[in-house]
Amino acid sequence: MWKNTRDNLLHYWESSTVALLSQVMELPIQHMVTIVSAQAQNMTLARFVRGVVDGEVEHPLLCSSARMRLKCSLQLHCLAHTEPLRETSSHLEWHAIEAYLTAELSGLSRERFVALFLDAQCKLLSSEVLFFGTIDSAVIYTRVVATRALANHAVSVVVAHNHPSGSLTPSRSDIDVTIKLAKSLQLLDIRLLDHLIVAGGRCASLRNLGFV
Repeated sequence: MWKNTRDNLLHYWESSTVALLSQVMELPIQHMVTIVSAQAQNMTLARFVRGVVDGEVEHPLLCSSARMRLKCSLQLHCLAHTEPLRETSSHLEWHAIEAYLTAELSGLSRERFVALFLDAQCKLLSSEVLFFGTIDSAVIYTRVVATRALANHAVSVVVAHNHPSGSLTPSRSDIDVTIKLAKSLQLLDIRLLDHLIVAGGRCASLRNLGFV
């Protein structure tokens, strides 16, 4: 029975992936296979990791200490991606921005809106999760982002949110929020550099699409 379960799982996930999860969470490999086998057909690794961390993936063999170990590992992964952003630079490292936001927003089951506040040297001052859920009120979003930008003494801002559906195509609400946010921040002499959508481990830039 154990062999059948393992073989079925490995049809979808690499054995090294399962073994790594087992080591990070300090769970026996048999327990790890049992936990993820039911999810292997309809979950990416990123979604599974987020589901475990956020408590959405449940199983009797999943103890709180195992969840915490995975959560700490994920947080360290995200923090490592902020290091290049905290260094003074003459220009913004867009590949570093995208790498960080992909790490921060991948695998989430619902939308999360993040703002990066930058100084005049393109150095990251703060990264803040401001909203959860679908963008549906441009007025609220622009007010909160502007307030936090002023509080951080930011010169420029990059905002991003994820699409759990996996689509990188911006919605009408995404576009409306971007346009209104850029105009509102401009009145405060703060630049909106970009609004990025994260989905499927990739980023789409509304700046490149002509909306910023």
